[in-house]
Amino acid sequence: MRLFVLALFSLAALVAGVDFNTNHHITGPELAGRALVKRSCDQGSWKVTREAYTMPANGSQPLIFGISGPSRILLTRTRKASWSNTMGLSFEDARSLNTSFELRETAEDSTERELIAQPGQFGHVAFTAILLCETGTARCNGGEVSGEICTPRVQGTGLDGVINIVTTS
Repeated sequence: MRLFVLALFSLAALVAGVDFNTNHHITGPELAGRALVKRSCDQGSWKVTREAYTMPANGSQPLIFGISGPSRILLTRTRKASWSNTMGLSFEDARSLNTSFELRETAEDSTERELIAQPGQFGHVAFTAILLCETGTARCNGGEVSGEICTPRVQGTGLDGVINIVTTS
């Protein structure tokens, strides 16, 4: 019986988009494969516990493989980033909470960049987005949820982030 209850609880959490590791951000692409249940969050109920701050996204987006220096590299690939949260909320629920910043589901940038691979550098080019985040609490389904909501940071006309040559040898 315990195994059945645990399996049922795990299935319900998966359907609701809950991640048991509360420090893990559930991003837009991860949410896409899940059937989310709207949590009925109270509009505007977001109470900030940590003011807006920036941090790098959890992972990097590989852009160009097989580079070797010395060389000039013209980066023309589109860089992308998605919103994330640690509470298993759908984008619509998170947006209804009214964070202090504009919550974007995704952002991308196709601005060309030039990089220089130094002599002896071999590897690939990667992009790490910078996210704008807030930590807080909200009322959803009659209870309180707490965690972090992040959105891709856009500055000027482009997606903010770091483009690096990742050296493999």
